[in-house]
Amino acid sequence: MRRQVIALLLGIGVGAGALACTPTKAPPPADDVAQASAPALAPAKIVIVAEAPGFDAHSVERLVTAPLEEALAGLPGLDRIESASRPDAATITLTLTRGAHVEQARAEALQRLAGAQRSLPEGIDVALGPDVAADAPALRFVVRADAIDPIALHRRLGALTRAIQATPGVATVELCGDRHEQVEIRVVPDAQRALGVATRSLETALREALGLGGARASLEDIGSVVVPTAGPSPILVRDLATIAQEAAPPTCEARALDGAAIVVGAIWPLRGAQAAEVEGTLRALLHEERSAGIPLELIDADAPTILLEVAADEDPGASLAALTPRLADALGDRPASATLEAPRPRDAGAPLEITLRLPPGSDAAALASVEERLARTPGVVLRDIIAPGAPPRLRLRVLDDDLERGRQIAERAASVAAALPGVRSARTRAPLAPTLSIKLDRERLAALGLPANAATRALTLAHGTPVGALLDGDERVEVILGVGPADPGKLRRPEALASLPIPLADGGAVDLAAVAEIRLEATPSEITRSDLRRAIDVELRLADEGARAAVERAIASDVELPPGVLVVFD
Repeated sequence: MRRQVIALLLGIGVGAGALACTPTKAPPPADDVAQASAPALAPAKIVIVAEAPGFDAHSVERLVTAPLEEALAGLPGLDRIESASRPDAATITLTLTRGAHVEQARAEALQRLAGAQRSLPEGIDVALGPDVAADAPALRFVVRADAIDPIALHRRLGALTRAIQATPGVATVELCGDRHEQVEIRVVPDAQRALGVATRSLETALREALGLGGARASLEDIGSVVVPTAGPSPILVRDLATIAQEAAPPTCEARALDGAAIVVGAIWPLRGAQAAEVEGTLRALLHEERSAGIPLELIDADAPTILLEVAADEDPGASLAALTPRLADALGDRPASATLEAPRPRDAGAPLEITLRLPPGSDAAALASVEERLARTPGVVLRDIIAPGAPPRLRLRVLDDDLERGRQIAERAASVAAALPGVRSARTRAPLAPTLSIKLDRERLAALGLPANAATRALTLAHGTPVGALLDGDERVEVILGVGPADPGKLRRPEALASLPIPLADGGAVDLAAVAEIRLEATPSEITRSDLRRAIDVELRLADEGARAAVERAIASDVELPPGVLVVFD
C-alpha cells in the first residue's frame, strides 16, 4: 500500500506537474558543438512522500512539510526544493544540480529524514520515493476491468507487477484504478464502551498476533484474538469489531471513454537504465500477459494528454463515470482507446483532476478543435494540452508567505496575462475547498487526562491504520484497524466527526465534539512552496513562444509587488 501511494503521487502528481511546468531552457551556444550534439540529461529529482491522516493542508504544511524541508535544506548537490501540502499528505521534490552525486544525495536525504521523523507528530509516515529517471517517459498499459472481479484482477495485476518490478532497469510500477485487497477491522463504538476496552490494547493485541511479516491466518483467527483487559472474562476482537475482507476503494479512478472500468499501469525506468532496452523487455512481458488472456493494451507514448478539472461529489468514481459520456460527445468521434485517470481528492470539496489520454496522431488543428469543444462542455475546465503541436506553456509563480495576499497578486497577474493577444488561457492554481477545521480545547483535554495528540490519533484511526497483514499464498493482504464511520466521505462531515470516539485511559471514550470545535471553512486544498517560501502558481497557455516576452513585460509594468514578494517564470 505504501509503494502504491508513492508511485501514484510520483506518476500523476509530480509527473503531471513536471510536464505542465517544464522550464524554458536557453539554446546552447552556437560554437559549442559538443553541447549541441549531446544535450545534458535532465537534473535528477528525489521525491519524498509523507502521509498525515486527519491533517488539513495548513496543518500538514506547518507540522510536516516545513520541518522536513528544513531538515533537507543544504543537502549536497541540492538546486531547488519544492513541496505540495494537501489534506492527509505532503510531497517534497528535491531537484539536484547537473552532475550531482545522486546516490550520495539520496543516502544523505534518507539519513536526514530519519532524524526529522522523531520531531513529527505521531502517525506521520515518511518515505523516500523510487530512483526514477527524470527525463524518461513511462511505458503505459491499459487493462479493461469491467468484466473481471476486482479482487481477482488485483491478484492477477499483483503477479504482473511483481514480474515487471523484477525486470532490470525498472524503478517502480504504478496502477490507477486497481482496487487492492484488504482486511478491515472496524471497531463498534457502543460495544467498545460497554466492554471497556482501550483502543491501544486492541491495537497491540492485533500487532502481536499478526507479526511484522504477516501471519497465515483466517478472518476467524483474527476474530479469536484475545484483547487484554482488567476484567475476569476474556474479550475477543469479534466481540467489539466487525471484520471483513474486501476490495478497498482505489486511490485513483480510471475509465475508458466508452465508460468501461479500466486499470492504467505506468512503468517508470530506473535512473541510468537504457530506456530502449528496458522498454523492449517490458513489451515482450506484456505481450505474454495478453496472450495468456488478460485484456491488456499498450498506450502509445506519443498519445496527446489533456489535463482537465471538474467538480466532484462524495463519490469520485461516480463523478468520473458520469463525465465519460459528456466527454465522448464533446470529442465527437468517440475514440475507444482514450482513457481517463483521476486521483481521488483527499478533501471532499476538492475538484477532480483528470488526465485524458487520446489516441496518437492528433495534429495541431485536431487539438484546437478538441480545445474548442471542451470549452463548450459545462463544468469542465481545461488546464493544459500536452502534445506535439500543442500551444506552449508557461508557469508564473508568485512567492509570498502571506497566502491570501499572494493569491490576490496571482489573480491580478492572471487577469493581466489573459488580456494579452498571445495568451490563450491564464489560470491561478490556488484552489479553495470546504475543509474541516478542528480547533482543540486543550484545557478540556487536560482535564480528561488526554494528551494534545489524542484527537489526531483518533482521526488517524478513523481513516484506518495498518496493524499487520495476512499471508495468502504469494499475496500479502494488509489488515487495517479503524474506529468510527466506515465511509471515508463521512470523515469530511462535521456531524459525523462530532461523535468520533476519543479513547480514555480507563477504557471509556469521549466524543470529539466534547474536546474540539468542528466546522467547515474555505481553505486551500493544496499549499505549494518553493525553496522554503509559499508559492502561488499561474498556469499560462500561449499562442506561440514569442508571447512569453510580452507576458513578462506586462507583469512587470502592471502588477505591483510589495517588498519581499517575487514573481518568477518557469
